[in-house]
Amino acid sequence: MKKMILLALLGALVVGVVSAQATATPAPIAPDTAGGLQFALEIVTPDVVNALAFSPDGSLLLTANQDTSVRLYSLADGEQVSESYEHFSFVKGAAFAESFAVTSGWDHTLIVWDTSDETLAVRSQITGYDAVIEHLAISPDGTRIAFGVGDGRVRVADAATGDVLFELPVGALRVTAVAYSPDGSQITVAGGFPASGALTYDATDGSVLASLAHPATVTSLAYAPDSLLLAVGGDDGSVTLWREGEQIASLEVNDWVTDVVFSPTAPILVAARQDGVMTVWDVTDPASPALIVGVVAADAAINDVAFQPDGTRLVTASADGSVRLWQVK
Repeated sequence: MKKMILLALLGALVVGVVSAQATATPAPIAPDTAGGLQFALEIVTPDVVNALAFSPDGSLLLTANQDTSVRLYSLADGEQVSESYEHFSFVKGAAFAESFAVTSGWDHTLIVWDTSDETLAVRSQITGYDAVIEHLAISPDGTRIAFGVGDGRVRVADAATGDVLFELPVGALRVTAVAYSPDGSQITVAGGFPASGALTYDATDGSVLASLAHPATVTSLAYAPDSLLLAVGGDDGSVTLWREGEQIASLEVNDWVTDVVFSPTAPILVAARQDGVMTVWDVTDPASPALIVGVVAADAAINDVAFQPDGTRLVTASADGSVRLWQVK
C-alpha cells in the first residue's frame, strides 16, 4: 500500500547563520519528535559536496567535493576551518575516525588525513589502482579501511600501513556501497551494472556470511546501532530491511534511493531520494516500519545524509550545492 508522504516545505533560508527557529541545544530526533524536523543551518560551500562525515565527537564536518577539494567545517557556527586540494579529481568518499579521516576520489587515490588539531594534514596515501575509488568505510576501532575500487572489488587495508589484507568481490563492474557493522564484525558491500543485491562478509577474514537479494541495483547500505539490522537502499525506490541475512520488511520510498542512515540513538531510519526529499521512518518494530515525515531537503538529488553522533541533528548534501543541517523544534 502506498503511503502518503507529508512534505515539509522549506521556508526562506538564511545562508551561513542559524535560523531563528534553531535552538542551541536541540532535542534528540526520535519517533515522537521527528515530525517536527526543520531546517537549522546552511553551510556555504563553493561546489557540490559528494560525501560527508561527522567527527566522532560531532564538532566537525568533513566534506568530499566535486571541485577536488576536501574541507573541514566547525559545527559550532558552520565556518570552514581547513581545506586541501591534494586530490586531483572529483572526491567521492569521506569517513571519520577518532584522530584521522579518509577520503577517496576519481584520481584512483585514497588519502588518510591527520585531523588531530582541526586541520587537514596528509598522513599517508594508498595509490596504484587503475580505476576510481569511491565508497569507503572505516572499521569502528579505526584499524582498517574498506574501500571500493572501480574494478568491482572492495579492498580491506590496514589503516596504519595501507597494506591490503584481503579483497571482497561485489560481483559487478562498480562498487556502489560499503558499510561496516558498528561492532566491527561484518562488512556489507554492493555493486551495480549489472548486479543487484548485496553481500555480507566476515570482517576478520573476508569469508561470505550472507547474500542479500535486494531486487534492484543497491545504491546505499546502513547498519543500525545493534549491528543486527541492516538497511539496503536501491534504484528501484525501495529500502529492504534485513536481520541476520533474512529480509524482514520493505519500505516504499517511491524514488531512487540515494542514501540511507540510522540514528545512533533512536529507532529512526532516514532514506534520501534523488528528487531531494528525505523520508524519516520509525523502526521501533523493524518488521513494520512506519513513515513519520517526508522533508523537501533540496532542489536536486541528495548525495549524502548523516546523523550527528549524539542523534540531535541530520545533515544533507545535495547536487544543488547545498549542505543543510536539520533538527527538531
